[in-house]
Amino acid sequence: MDSDFIDIVKFIMGNLNGLSEFFILLLAVYLDTILGNKWRLKNGAPRISKAALKGLALQSGLASFVLFTYLAKVLLQYLTHEEIVAFDWISSISFYFIGKWMLISIIANAKLAGYAIPSWIDKLVSDEIDAKKERGGIN
Repeated sequence: MDSDFIDIVKFIMGNLNGLSEFFILLLAVYLDTILGNKWRLKNGAPRISKAALKGLALQSGLASFVLFTYLAKVLLQYLTHEEIVAFDWISSISFYFIGKWMLISIIANAKLAGYAIPSWIDKLVSDEIDAKKERGGIN
Protein backbone atom coordinates (compact mmCIF):
# COMPACT_ATOMS: atom_id res chain seq x y z
CA MET A 1 0.00 0.00 0.00
CA ASP A 2 0.96 3.61 -0.48
CA SER A 3 2.78 5.08 2.54
CA ASP A 4 0.70 8.29 2.35
CA PHE A 5 -2.45 6.20 2.71
CA ILE A 6 -0.99 4.41 5.75
CA ASP A 7 0.03 7.75 7.33
CA ILE A 8 -3.45 9.18 6.79
CA VAL A 9 -5.14 6.12 8.27
CA LYS A 10 -2.77 6.22 11.28
CA PHE A 11 -3.67 9.89 11.82
CA ILE A 12 -7.39 9.11 11.55
CA MET A 13 -7.09 6.14 13.93
CA GLY A 14 -5.13 8.19 16.46
CA ASN A 15 -7.16 11.38 16.40
CA LEU A 16 -10.70 10.66 15.24
CA ASN A 17 -13.50 8.28 16.03
CA GLY A 18 -16.61 7.29 14.11
CA LEU A 19 -18.65 10.11 15.59
CA SER A 20 -16.19 12.86 14.66
CA GLU A 21 -15.65 11.25 11.24
CA PHE A 22 -19.42 11.29 10.69
CA PHE A 23 -19.67 15.00 11.49
CA ILE A 24 -16.78 15.81 9.14
CA LEU A 25 -18.49 13.84 6.36
CA LEU A 26 -21.81 15.51 7.15
CA LEU A 27 -20.19 18.93 6.78
CA ALA A 28 -18.76 17.75 3.46
CA VAL A 29 -22.28 16.75 2.35
CA TYR A 30 -23.60 20.21 3.23
CA LEU A 31 -20.73 21.98 1.47
CA ASP A 32 -21.13 19.82 -1.62
CA THR A 33 -24.88 20.51 -1.68
CA ILE A 34 -24.38 24.27 -1.32
CA LEU A 35 -21.81 24.36 -4.13
CA GLY A 36 -23.94 22.10 -6.31
CA ASN A 37 -26.95 24.39 -5.85
CA LYS A 38 -24.81 27.42 -6.64
CA TRP A 39 -23.65 26.11 -10.01
CA ARG A 40 -27.14 24.88 -10.90
CA LEU A 41 -28.59 28.31 -10.04
CA LYS A 42 -25.80 29.99 -12.04
CA ASN A 43 -26.76 27.95 -15.12
CA GLY A 44 -30.52 28.30 -14.75
CA ALA A 45 -31.00 24.62 -13.97
CA PRO A 46 -33.51 23.50 -11.36
CA ARG A 47 -31.83 23.29 -7.96
CA ILE A 48 -33.89 20.30 -6.90
CA SER A 49 -33.68 17.44 -9.34
CA LYS A 50 -33.79 13.68 -9.24
CA ALA A 51 -30.01 13.51 -9.69
CA ALA A 52 -29.39 16.07 -6.92
CA LEU A 53 -31.65 14.26 -4.46
CA LYS A 54 -30.09 10.91 -5.36
CA GLY A 55 -26.61 12.34 -4.75
CA LEU A 56 -27.66 13.86 -1.43
CA ALA A 57 -29.19 10.57 -0.29
CA LEU A 58 -26.11 8.60 -1.37
CA GLN A 59 -23.67 10.92 0.39
CA SER A 60 -25.78 11.04 3.55
CA GLY A 61 -26.03 7.26 3.57
CA LEU A 62 -22.28 6.84 3.18
CA ALA A 63 -21.65 9.30 6.01
CA SER A 64 -24.15 7.41 8.15
CA PHE A 65 -22.32 4.13 7.49
CA VAL A 66 -19.33 5.50 9.41
CA LEU A 67 -21.61 6.54 12.28
CA PHE A 68 -23.40 3.18 12.43
CA THR A 69 -20.07 1.35 12.46
CA TYR A 70 -19.01 3.46 15.43
CA LEU A 71 -22.32 2.93 17.24
CA ALA A 72 -22.08 -0.84 16.67
CA LYS A 73 -18.62 -0.78 18.25
CA VAL A 74 -19.87 1.19 21.26
CA LEU A 75 -22.80 -1.18 21.73
CA LEU A 76 -20.66 -4.32 21.44
CA GLN A 77 -18.06 -2.91 23.81
CA TYR A 78 -20.81 -2.12 26.30
CA LEU A 79 -22.17 -5.65 26.05
CA THR A 80 -18.84 -7.53 26.02
CA HIS A 81 -16.59 -5.11 27.96
CA GLU A 82 -13.83 -5.76 25.41
CA GLU A 83 -11.99 -3.39 23.07
CA ILE A 84 -12.99 -4.17 19.49
CA VAL A 85 -10.40 -2.64 17.19
CA ALA A 86 -11.82 -4.05 13.95
CA PHE A 87 -14.65 -1.51 14.02
CA ASP A 88 -12.12 1.32 14.33
CA TRP A 89 -10.33 0.08 11.23
CA ILE A 90 -13.57 -0.33 9.28
CA SER A 91 -14.69 3.15 10.29
CA SER A 92 -11.33 4.80 9.55
CA ILE A 93 -10.76 3.17 6.17
CA SER A 94 -14.36 3.89 5.16
CA PHE A 95 -13.93 7.50 6.27
CA TYR A 96 -10.78 7.83 4.14
CA PHE A 97 -12.35 6.51 0.93
CA ILE A 98 -15.74 8.19 1.40
CA GLY A 99 -14.02 11.48 2.29
CA LYS A 100 -11.77 11.24 -0.76
CA TRP A 101 -14.79 10.62 -3.01
CA MET A 102 -16.69 13.54 -1.43
CA LEU A 103 -13.68 15.84 -1.77
CA ILE A 104 -13.59 15.18 -5.52
CA SER A 105 -17.29 16.03 -5.73
CA ILE A 106 -16.81 19.23 -3.69
CA ILE A 107 -13.93 20.39 -5.87
CA ALA A 108 -15.89 19.62 -9.05
CA ASN A 109 -18.91 21.56 -7.77
CA ALA A 110 -16.67 24.46 -6.74
CA LYS A 111 -15.19 24.57 -10.27
CA LEU A 112 -18.66 24.43 -11.82
CA ALA A 113 -19.86 27.17 -9.44
CA GLY A 114 -17.18 29.47 -10.82
CA TYR A 115 -14.41 29.20 -8.25
CA ALA A 116 -10.86 29.03 -9.57
CA ILE A 117 -8.98 25.84 -8.85
CA PRO A 118 -5.38 24.98 -9.74
CA SER A 119 -4.91 23.27 -13.11
CA TRP A 120 -3.35 20.16 -11.59
CA ILE A 121 -6.47 19.65 -9.46
CA ASP A 122 -8.67 20.39 -12.46
CA LYS A 123 -7.15 17.36 -14.21
CA LEU A 124 -8.00 15.14 -11.22
CA VAL A 125 -11.68 16.11 -11.21
CA SER A 126 -12.35 16.53 -14.94
CA ASP A 127 -14.26 13.23 -15.18
CA GLU A 128 -16.45 14.19 -12.22
CA ILE A 129 -17.13 17.61 -13.77
CA ASP A 130 -18.23 15.98 -17.04
CA ALA A 131 -20.45 13.50 -15.16
CA LYS A 132 -22.06 16.29 -13.12
CA LYS A 133 -22.78 18.32 -16.24
CA GLU A 134 -24.35 15.30 -17.90
CA ARG A 135 -26.46 14.40 -14.86
CA GLY A 136 -27.52 18.02 -14.46
CA GLY A 137 -28.43 18.40 -18.11
CA ILE A 138 -25.93 21.24 -18.53
CA ASN A 139 -23.31 20.97 -21.24
